Amino acid sequence: GKRSYKEKVLKLLDPAKKPLYWITATEFGWHLEEGTDYWAVYHGYVSITPLQLDLTNYKAIETLKNRLKFSSGVER
Repeated sequence: GKRSYKEKVLKLLDPAKKPLYWITATEFGWHLEEGTDYWAVYHGYVSITPLQLDLTNYKAIETLKNRLKFSSGVER
């Protein structure tokens, strides 16, 4: 679902009297937008969200291997 937040920046002083900024966000509310998980649960449905656990970018690994091999001048 979609949430709205209300942000606030607090200016404080640390123990050494230097400025310190604390950014806070409080939940402002939910949007009951059809098609979101929040809408489904609110209306008594089950929400199923497919997740992808492996976020490794295999193409980037190969690119890095090639660049590192080239920059070091070492062939393996």
